[in-house]
Amino acid sequence: MHKNFIGDCKVNKEINSFNVIVADQDIETFEKLSKVKNDYNFINLSSDFAVNFVMEYEKIDVIIISKKISNLEKIKEKARRKKIGVYVIGEDMGFPFNENELEEILAREIKSKAERKKNRRKFDIKKYINNFFGRNLKKGKISKSKIVSTTAKADLSRSESTNQPGNLINKESKGTGGNCEVYSAEEYLCKMGVCESEYLPGCKYLENKTNGSNGKLKPEAVNCFGNGNVKTIKQKTIIFTKAKGGVGSTVLSIFLSCMFNKMKTLLIDLNFSEGGGDTGYYLGIPKTPNIMNFMDGYNRDSMDDSIFNIRDNLDILQSPPTYEQAKKVELQDIYSLVDVARKKYHLIIFDLPNYVNDFWLGVVDLADLLIMVSDHTLGSIGRLININNKFVYSDLEKILVVNKYDNSNGLSIGRDQMRKFFNLEKFVYLDEIELLRGRSDFSDFDFSSFNNFDNLTDTVFDLLTCD
Repeated sequence: MHKNFIGDCKVNKEINSFNVIVADQDIETFEKLSKVKNDYNFINLSSDFAVNFVMEYEKIDVIIISKKISNLEKIKEKARRKKIGVYVIGEDMGFPFNENELEEILAREIKSKAERKKNRRKFDIKKYINNFFGRNLKKGKISKSKIVSTTAKADLSRSESTNQPGNLINKESKGTGGNCEVYSAEEYLCKMGVCESEYLPGCKYLENKTNGSNGKLKPEAVNCFGNGNVKTIKQKTIIFTKAKGGVGSTVLSIFLSCMFNKMKTLLIDLNFSEGGGDTGYYLGIPKTPNIMNFMDGYNRDSMDDSIFNIRDNLDILQSPPTYEQAKKVELQDIYSLVDVARKKYHLIIFDLPNYVNDFWLGVVDLADLLIMVSDHTLGSIGRLININNKFVYSDLEKILVVNKYDNSNGLSIGRDQMRKFFNLEKFVYLDEIELLRGRSDFSDFDFSSFNNFDNLTDTVFDLLTCD
């Protein structure tokens, strides 16, 4: 249908770069996207914090939003300033949500985007010609290399002033007759002596390696496990959740945090309860610092003041020590926390409590990977199925972990049934382990030599690895 609207435009190219936020608290809305989800880049969200957060850091073209989302007028105003089209379900489009109407809306928006891009391209070319071949030629001949050099210096100036990677950076070579070398952003930053991950928040993460005897830094992918296998890793936010307590999600979150020992990892405990979360007890660390320290400043300094370093490249951020303090933590605080943490860490891991509310939904919106943990009991699995089907949209990358599996009892639900009930392919079964039975102190536990959870590590690692 959308091809008829676009006409001669390059449909596939436009669609591949077309980002659409769909915001609703009704899981059925996301299920209806299945007929068109392969054509557009949908970002499914369920809270106003998530919508504002994504608008701030991603290039968004259209927002399809439900009236159930809070602060709707503020979102519409922010979208207007950013020139993002907003369609409210039940106002600008029909209710209930209709996928055919959505396709028509997106087709019109894609056509409009293509036309605007075409007009900008014409304007930019005209401006470029006037600047470099009109105005400058009146003053005398300017060589092509001089133009490139001028442009390169401008690019270098912008990059140096911001310490942020661009796309490609031209640098004038000495002794090459004015020709230019072209560096990637990572290569350029390394030549500038900057290889820390906080400057490279994209797909590739670098170790500080010397290149020859000149001391220059050489970009390489992170060696995650220290076993010689070098892989390129995506920055990820991983969230552990469960339907009931006692299934081992906190221990698994600690284990996974320890396994990626060459990645800067932050483990955040959001199990709010009187006396603090279990992570602190398991690791034998004091109740302070904790997330309340971050809320003193909402910046890099307050982040550093709020974390507890466990080992190289692993920091812990604890929940508040009292329930009264925990009630002061809002979803907006978590989004501010993630905003700062993404500049410092490769991997952010959340351990969520076993109840579902607006706070839970907003945190799950941040997830790149959701790890659902259950034991082998029917009650735990049944409640987790209900949470998955009602509150977790199908496009989110998910893993189901059946922990503390007892082979003697087994499961009355077969794997094919589990696959059907959860609508996912990734399953991990972890046997009941005598070494961990009743254990509550993991402060000196060597997870690196513990291979009972390798199945989980390998599954997560495959999902983290760049295509």
